[in-house]
This record gives sequence, C-alpha cells and structure tokens, in this order.
Amino acid sequence: MTREEVIKKIREELSKHENLEILEDSNSVRIEGDAFKVELVFEKYKYLLNLGQGWFIRSFSPRTMIEHFVKALSKEYRLIEFYRGRFYQKSNLEHMVDGKWRIISTTYRPFYPFWIKETSIVLQNNLI
Repeated sequence: MTREEVIKKIREELSKHENLEILEDSNSVRIEGDAFKVELVFEKYKYLLNLGQGWFIRSFSPRTMIEHFVKALSKEYRLIEFYRGRFYQKSNLEHMVDGKWRIISTTYRPFYPFWIKETSIVLQNNLI
C-alpha cells in the first residue's frame, strides 16, 4: 500500500467521526487523542506507530498498523505509562479481551533512575 492508500483507508475507517482532526505531513499522519496522541510514520519500507509518551511498534503490514491506529482512538485500547519521578520508564499497550485487559506489548527506555519510586498513569482515548 502506498502512503496515500493508507491515509485513505484511515479516513474511511474514521469517516463516521467527523469531529476528528487528522493531521498530515510529508511522512506521517496523526490525531491528538483526548488522552494520548496516535501517530503513524511512513518509513522507507515499513511503518512506525507512536502512542503517547514513548510506546511504539514497527511493522511491514499496513493493515496491522491501520487496525492499531484506529483502535488506539477507542476504548478498546489503553496505554499505561510508567515513570520514575518525572522520568519516563516504559509503556504497556493493552487490549480488552473477554472483560480483562491483556498486554499487547511493552516499550522500555533503557536508562532511567531505578532508585526513584515507580508511578503509573492509565490513559485511554474515547474518540470513536
């Protein structure tokens, strides 16, 4: 799929939600969620999906990335961000399955002040 086809598909998926402002530039498409941002970056042969402060995933599959992009705007997904003091540590992307939250993946920062107490914040968009 080309960049234009991916953006067209995202717009089709979100067409029922006219209140959403889809921001585009030469290499990305982004929506500022009510809890965290959702951004799809087009790289040479793959896609990079960024959510919130630091969660990301790379994939060669445009269909997978479109699915994650759209679900990240809904209550189906939530993002839990962990901090040590004011330093970002990691994020868990979770999906609701059979009434329970299941981790899809976790993204870590390699260096953080491990001696500071860990706190977390649960973020969930409710745009669609």
